[in-house]
Order: sequence, then structure tokens, then C-alpha cells
Amino acid sequence: MRHIGFLLAFFAAVVALRESYAAWSAAIRRGAPQDWAMAIGLLVVLVTAFLCAGFLVYESDRRAGRLRRRLGLYERFLRDS
Repeated sequence: MRHIGFLLAFFAAVVALRESYAAWSAAIRRGAPQDWAMAIGLLVVLVTAFLCAGFLVYESDRRAGRLRRRLGLYERFLRDS
């Protein structure tokens, strides 16, 4: 199930990357407030999707004992595990 979650997060990040580039280009060209709102919204989706994919990889590596160093951002969420 975690593999499906990773694939969905990665797919969302790839789509958001493509769409956010197009949205930023439109926002810079036209400068309308709705274009900027769309660009910022897609940037939030992009960052969130990459963080989720990274978290799932970190969690599986931690469980398998393959970590070289711990990341505080993800460890905060994994303390209970």
C-alpha cells in the first residue's frame, strides 16, 4: 500500500511541476491576480507532493535500517513508530 502512496505522491509532484511552470509563465506574462493565485497554489501542491514522496522513502529506509543520518523534519512525524 505504501508503494501506491509513493507512486501517487510522485505522480502528483511531476504533474504539479509541469502545471506550476505553465502557471508561473502565465502569471509573469499577464500578471493577473488569479494567475498568481494559481501559480502559488500549484507551488504548494508541488512542495507538499515532494515532501510526501520523500517521507515515504525515508520511512521505508528507516524501517529497513538504511539511514545514514536522521532528518528532523521527518523524525518529528515518526517518533511514535
